[in-house]
Amino acid sequence: MVNKRGINLTESAFSGGEISLTLKHGGGYGDPWLVFRSASAEGLKQQVLDFFDIEGVSEDATPAEVAYLATADSLSKYAIHGNLEAKTVSSSKPKTRAVKPAATSTESSDSSESEVEYVKELFAQAESVEDVKRVWAENKKLCSGSDELLATYKARGKELSGK
Repeated sequence: MVNKRGINLTESAFSGGEISLTLKHGGGYGDPWLVFRSASAEGLKQQVLDFFDIEGVSEDATPAEVAYLATADSLSKYAIHGNLEAKTVSSSKPKTRAVKPAATSTESSDSSESEVEYVKELFAQAESVEDVKRVWAENKKLCSGSDELLATYKARGKELSGK
């Protein structure tokens, strides 16, 4: 397809077997977007992980799962900064995890225990009261149903506030 200026829109200037991922932040042409290009799906996956500084993603996470994580992270930041004109207050790196498949009935208790341990570790790594609040907000569903996480949340908040 050639546009009115004679530019071929179906051929990329980066052709030669490369694949790309475009993350759009809205439906309009004026909305920002990010484009990643690589010769392989694994290379693209690594570029996205590096750009968004996403840690803790399992080696077997698919490029599509990583793209989903990056999209969710990018859109939420754009909504906060662009639409609400808010500023990020956290001083530590975000802790983002790969999407896990739903647990089977035999795995559900083990899964919830490992999730609780993971969130407890996030509370332990928090460097400020704001970080503690952020961890709670990001894991609200799990935290709200756990007396153990509520106690950890309160204790770490008191510890960091000096009370």
